Amino acid sequence: MDFNSVYDGQKKWAILTGDALSVLKTIPDNVLQTTITSPPYYQLRDYGNDQQIGQEQTPKEYIDKLVEIFREVRRCTREDGTCWINMGDKYTISQTKANKKLGLKHKDLMALPYELAIALRNDGWYLRQIYPWVKCNAIPENVNDRPNTSVESVIFLSKSDKYYFDMESAKECLGIKRNWRNGDGLLFLDVPTEPTDHAHFAVMPTELAKVIIKSSTSEKGCCSSCKTPLRRKIKKQGIPGKNDFNGKSTVYYETITKNSRTTLNSRVPNHMKHTTVETLGWEHQCKCK
Repeated sequence: MDFNSVYDGQKKWAILTGDALSVLKTIPDNVLQTTITSPPYYQLRDYGNDQQIGQEQTPKEYIDKLVEIFREVRRCTREDGTCWINMGDKYTISQTKANKKLGLKHKDLMALPYELAIALRNDGWYLRQIYPWVKCNAIPENVNDRPNTSVESVIFLSKSDKYYFDMESAKECLGIKRNWRNGDGLLFLDVPTEPTDHAHFAVMPTELAKVIIKSSTSEKGCCSSCKTPLRRKIKKQGIPGKNDFNGKSTVYYETITKNSRTTLNSRVPNHMKHTTVETLGWEHQCKCK
């Protein structure tokens, strides 16, 4: 089974195995709608392969290798496509010559997700956001000289300044708690880790992948001719205000999703009222139909 059989609609899916850079070079230009990945973290785990990623001698070599791979990802990505990269960070454990040259001191946070994000932006990607993935059930770190963290970064990239993104799908997945301060925005990816029977204990949670897939691809498919994803057609309506016990005007916010219900009473300007969102249907963005 190859990629073309899926792209042409003969098959629903295909598994392509092999070296990431080599396999990517077999995929045609401008065909991927989105890429979701979590490359091996820097010097965290040795997989016993001479060609593996993550065991480079310096952080710069590590970043350069990833930039080379994601350059191929960008070539394969549609003009309206996106890319999501989950990456954890790392602290230096000694001030080696390589680290000193990079300005890294002993116990410095390397800021690798940000280094990669900047490098990919400089290489041609549009850097749209670096989301915090909040692991609400993470195992606490064994440290006592700094606050613990249960957050990893998810780098959100696009190939151009106009790309497909369905905010409503992402919010529906997460049961986003919204009020007038964050409006209809997606603040963070609040997804717990999940157990697995695989040998690798830190696999990407299916819920995290689900949120990204639903926000970056159309659940109603795409145009059969040009493959442009169908866009959700929505209707927004402001929630009416109510009066508080002093008779002063207030605004009442209520958000009901599949997973949560959040309300807030607060006196705020009318233009900051929260809204309800209704999906009316799906429409073509292209001129094929």
